[in-house]
Amino acid sequence: MRDGQFATPPDHDTDLDQLAAAGVGPDEHDHVVVLSNVMDREPQSLQHVLLADAVAVGRLQDDRCSISSDSAGSSSTIARLLVARLLANWFAQEGYAIITDRMPKLTHGCQRCLALARNRRRIPRHRCAALWADRAWESSGLSVLQAMGMSRLIFPSLRYPIVQAPMAGGPSTPALAAAVSGARGLGFLAAGYKTVDQVERELAEVRSVVPAGVPYGINVFAPPGHGLGAAEVSSYADRLRNEAQERGVALGHPRWDDDGYGEKLDLICEQPVPVVSLTFGCPTPSEVNRLQSSGSAVWVTVTTVGEAQAAQRAGVDALVVQGVEAGGHRGGFDDADPGDVGLLALLQLVQAAVNDDLPLVATGGLVTGRGIAAVLACGAAAAQLGTAFMLCPEAGTASAHRDMISRDDAPTALTRAFTGRTARGIVNRFLRDHAEAPSAYPEIHHLTAPLRTAARVRGDRDGFHLWAGQAHALAQPLPAADLVVRLGTEAREALRTATL
Repeated sequence: MRDGQFATPPDHDTDLDQLAAAGVGPDEHDHVVVLSNVMDREPQSLQHVLLADAVAVGRLQDDRCSISSDSAGSSSTIARLLVARLLANWFAQEGYAIITDRMPKLTHGCQRCLALARNRRRIPRHRCAALWADRAWESSGLSVLQAMGMSRLIFPSLRYPIVQAPMAGGPSTPALAAAVSGARGLGFLAAGYKTVDQVERELAEVRSVVPAGVPYGINVFAPPGHGLGAAEVSSYADRLRNEAQERGVALGHPRWDDDGYGEKLDLICEQPVPVVSLTFGCPTPSEVNRLQSSGSAVWVTVTTVGEAQAAQRAGVDALVVQGVEAGGHRGGFDDADPGDVGLLALLQLVQAAVNDDLPLVATGGLVTGRGIAAVLACGAAAAQLGTAFMLCPEAGTASAHRDMISRDDAPTALTRAFTGRTARGIVNRFLRDHAEAPSAYPEIHHLTAPLRTAARVRGDRDGFHLWAGQAHALAQPLPAADLVVRLGTEAREALRTATL
């Protein structure tokens, strides 16, 4: 077959003519492009995947693309091929390298593709793209379009574009991460506040449970800067001392540290994790490259457009865009400017600022399938949920904390009272009494840790942090795997029924 021609199988003339008319051919690409809606069948080779019910074969010849087709079964539908047509145009414009549906084949078989991609102006580093759409999401063409901005083949391996947020301090557990990933969402461990040995043990536990090839992630705290209120820590400690004495608890020693950042990066590079996300700062380009070279996708949490642009310059694979609705700590780079924009507005602003070049993971106030559908429609590649998973039996959430999340009369507020860094929690006595806490993380975190731990142990909901997003009352106490499926089904239905 000659380059750029279609061998038209029976009953596919009209569909393939539409693809040809859309410009799927050697003159439109600098590289191989193969489109797939993936019907859970194994491709014949790296360049063999399913296009609707036809097989599209892309071959490298003089760094150009040739496409042919063979019949692969039952008749295809115009609707699927229209989606393929849109994708073909998009990939042609963006110059993406290759699309396939099986990570092991791609990662072991496309070194030439990667080398070519590195030299493209729009793709300054390893950026093989992948398109994947599970049959559970087939009814929504929109969900297929969300797959266009893929990084390091993590998103394509998810049945549901649902990420369990890493929640340091107890709620995140190996059991929770494994259950979410096992349901074909993306589960996360939280390395924050743990020693390197603890992190290594938790990684081993997840690896022992999660099937081979199923992705999971780990979150690491980037080294925090010195808060503007560091000089005020002593006076804050004086205000807490009476309360600590009344409860028979000694305050902790306020100190600055980097949470073992370097040692944790060393561990992750030695024992690679599919996804590494960072919070509280942006890794250096060399750190990003080191993680990527070990096989990890690198995500960074951002709360402002400026942070998103800085992370893009560092070469990260995806951005976790955190709206102000989110529970827990604001994940941005600077506590003096923690970002106060709502999620949907921030998604649009970041998307425009990075020129659609990076996948966005939306987080903040997402608890239902409709919320997930909303951020997918707004351009996110996936939705990250934290509070939604805190009532799961696999989560390590304290009983008093669970009780408060379930209440619909419990407002939330932003505070620095517990850790010295801006965070959203359910309003309680400690939050109200110490609204003037200075910006000094992690000094205040260490100062208040014994006081908070003692309150948690005795079930005193007024004495420790009750991190929760603004929509916490909608959380459901379901097993994590069941919750992923329910949320995914609800999101699919919301996208299917949405009308203009």
